Amino acid sequence: MIQNGKLFGYINKTGNVIIPPRFAEDFSDGLAAVAQYKEDLLSDGEFWYINRLGEQAFQGRFSLASRFFKGLAHVRLQRKGKDFDCEDPGTFAYINARGKIVFKYSPGSCQ
Repeated sequence: MIQNGKLFGYINKTGNVIIPPRFAEDFSDGLAAVAQYKEDLLSDGEFWYINRLGEQAFQGRFSLASRFFKGLAHVRLQRKGKDFDCEDPGTFAYINARGKIVFKYSPGSCQ
C-alpha cells in the first residue's frame, strides 16, 4: 500500500503501482472499499468496491462501507442529497462479494 497525503493506493511485489492513490481500505475477500469524500470529510462519502486490478467489482455505490468479513460487508445504502441524520439514519444492509443485498434494515433514530 502506498500513501499520498490522505489518498491510498497499491503496489505489487516488484514496486509497480497497480492501483493509483485514492482512499481505500485493505483488501479482504479479494475486494477493497474505496471512497470519494466531500471536501469537509465530515459529510457522507461515496463508497464502492474494487477488485485487485483496481476495477469496480460490481455496480452499486454506498454512503458507508466496511471491509468484507466471511463473505459479507456492512453498508449504508445511498440516499440522494441527504447526509447522515440521527433522526433518520437511513437504511443499512449486508452485501455479499457480488454486491447482492443479503439482509437490510433501518435502525430508527440514534436517540
